[in-house]
Amino acid sequence: MKSFIKIQTVIFIVLLSLNAWSQEVDDADTTKKIVVVKEYQPIINDATKINIEPDIKDTVTIKPLLFKYYFVEYPIFVDFEPQKINAATMQGEPLYPLYSHYLNVGIGSQPSPFRFMPDLEYFFNSDRNKNFVYGAHAKLFHASGNMKLANGNKVPAPVTDEKLELFGKRIMRSSDITSTAYFTRNVYTFYGVPDFMDTVPSKSSIYQRVARAGFNNRWFSTKKDTTQIAYDINLDYDYANDKFSHSFQNSLNFGVTGSKYIKRQNLGFSAKGSYFNQNLQSDTANVLLLNFKPFISVVGKIWRISVGIDMAVYNDFKKDSNALYNFYPQVLLQYNIIENFMIPYFGVDGGLKVYDYSTVLNENPYVRPNIRVQNENNIFTLFGGMKGNFTRNFFYDFNVRYSIIDNMHFYVNDTTAPLYNMFDVVYDNVELLRFHGEITWKKSHKFNLFLRGDYNKYNLQTLDKPWQKPEIFIAFTPQYQIRDKIYVNADFYYVDKMYALIKKDNVWQQRLITPTYELNLGVEYMWSRNFSAYFKLYNLLGKYEMWNYYSTFGTHFRLGVTYLL
Repeated sequence: MKSFIKIQTVIFIVLLSLNAWSQEVDDADTTKKIVVVKEYQPIINDATKINIEPDIKDTVTIKPLLFKYYFVEYPIFVDFEPQKINAATMQGEPLYPLYSHYLNVGIGSQPSPFRFMPDLEYFFNSDRNKNFVYGAHAKLFHASGNMKLANGNKVPAPVTDEKLELFGKRIMRSSDITSTAYFTRNVYTFYGVPDFMDTVPSKSSIYQRVARAGFNNRWFSTKKDTTQIAYDINLDYDYANDKFSHSFQNSLNFGVTGSKYIKRQNLGFSAKGSYFNQNLQSDTANVLLLNFKPFISVVGKIWRISVGIDMAVYNDFKKDSNALYNFYPQVLLQYNIIENFMIPYFGVDGGLKVYDYSTVLNENPYVRPNIRVQNENNIFTLFGGMKGNFTRNFFYDFNVRYSIIDNMHFYVNDTTAPLYNMFDVVYDNVELLRFHGEITWKKSHKFNLFLRGDYNKYNLQTLDKPWQKPEIFIAFTPQYQIRDKIYVNADFYYVDKMYALIKKDNVWQQRLITPTYELNLGVEYMWSRNFSAYFKLYNLLGKYEMWNYYSTFGTHFRLGVTYLL
């Protein structure tokens, strides 16, 4: 009780003191100014840390237990026996039927007069064999009758085309050997008599027969292994003679090509030799041409570069002539911008081309007998273009070539021939600019299309015109399959106007050969896999001149059947 009284007394004294202090403050001057020297900055003193880590002492220990494992084997006998299953086998695709014999029997008709034209063709191939393949090919076509000229005269113009060919192929592990022996016989007449001549020649006076025989042999590697040497060896022989002048020619060609990849570089060479022996009524010619071409090719992921040089040696073994040596660059640059879609390419090349008698007859069968065409020297050719495929079935190739050519030959009517119905050649140095384009579209097995065009611009040095050579050539060949039985095809050709040089009344004159439009249509009905029948129409747009005064047949037809066995 006394302590409680003491506490109350102390609290009362404190309250009186606080009341007196507050009264003093209220009575003071409230206008007194307070000056703040700087802002208040609280300061926290560093705390005193206890730097002692706890130390835990574990007094519990665990002793590992030792276990021993035992396997007890007991046999279990089961009465169940699984069913046997045959082993799986891989079945290859069925082989398509292979027919050994193909026979084509056709017959046609000339427009005027109405004459039948037999057309026979036969192929034979051996059965399937992994090591050897052989076969034969025979052909016979004959057309007889007269050709009506522009002046109304009718000139004998029979045509015979005969061919017999034997071929074989030896298939080895890493190479193939092919061999072909052939015989051909072509009969025709020099019926292209100018319209200003009123002479009708006899058949015997213009009759010509050209026979050829020879063989082609080739041995080449087939193994696609870049670590091995790739090679290609060929040996060819050709014999040709004609009845009109009793001239003949022997030609022998030999070639070796080899290449080897070393990392990304392909090193190789090509060596070729050609020998021609031409026996004419007035002269005998012996010609030797040798070519040696080393090259190197470097292939990247999207580009390719090939560089080489063609060294040519020519000798005609005449007393007053020496061997000629020519060198031609061989450069090709190719860059694949978009894989197989756009492939631009550029290059430089050239070469020496020797025209033997067989080559000239293939180009123009109506040249005068005993003719010798000089070499064509392609000094320099610069080319560039773009190729590729828009789709997997649409291919294209467009390019331009600029060439400097010495001794290019052109055909003119031979003024030494009594009827001007044969051709001779004249020569000139030419700058040739050629634009070429081609498109191939294989949409499916039912529709195919091929389109090709050439434009040639001749810059001549001495001649007035590029005689008998057109500037524009276009070929268009579509094919369409109707259902599974009927095939329809067409051939359209356009040859631009040409100029011919003819001597009339002892005066040289130019003659215009109008542009050529040729349209052929054909339809084939597949009666079965082995048998079919066809009908073809030729020259639907009328006849035209393929050479000066040499007109073709007009509209005519051909029908026939084919049989596979």
